[in-house]
Amino acid sequence: MDCAFFIARGVNLKYEDDRPVDGKGIGRRVIDKLQQTYASELANKDFAYDGEKSLFTIGALPQRNNEFTVVLEDINTGKSAANGGSPGNDSPGNDKKRMCPQG
Repeated sequence: MDCAFFIARGVNLKYEDDRPVDGKGIGRRVIDKLQQTYASELANKDFAYDGEKSLFTIGALPQRNNEFTVVLEDINTGKSAANGGSPGNDSPGNDKKRMCPQG
């Protein structure tokens, strides 16, 4: 009989300048984009994300600690420097996040 087990990992979402990501719902968008972008590096594992700080997989990920850059493009955000944008550094509407599962 095959046996599967769930692995819980802590997730730390940050903007490129190390400020924490705190927008409601943005974490799910980051995790969805992470799965699309880095599927092969993550052994094509499916995730369950609690929307806050925990990510669950069936079985272990290939590496204990992972750090990925995820770029979300949303031209309707209207972000400014005060609420998470980085004017002058990126194209308007680009919102870069880092996702760091904590092992």
